[in-house]
Amino acid sequence: MRSLPSIVPADRLDRDIYLVLEDFGARAGCAWRETDEADTDLEGVLRNLLSLEPSRSRWNENRHALSLS
Repeated sequence: MRSLPSIVPADRLDRDIYLVLEDFGARAGCAWRETDEADTDLEGVLRNLLSLEPSRSRWNENRHALSLS
């Protein structure tokens, strides 16, 4: 059986890469977010997740306000 080439470039095999699967809700489902390669290390992913928290809280507040009107 013929071996297929890897889809991961050889110069990227020496490090861990972290991605986040985001859940967009029951109707939209889940998707991998587009991410810059420089931000796929653990610190970059955590930094990005922490920076999203305030905007996500505002989104929830806005959604709650809309449901009350």
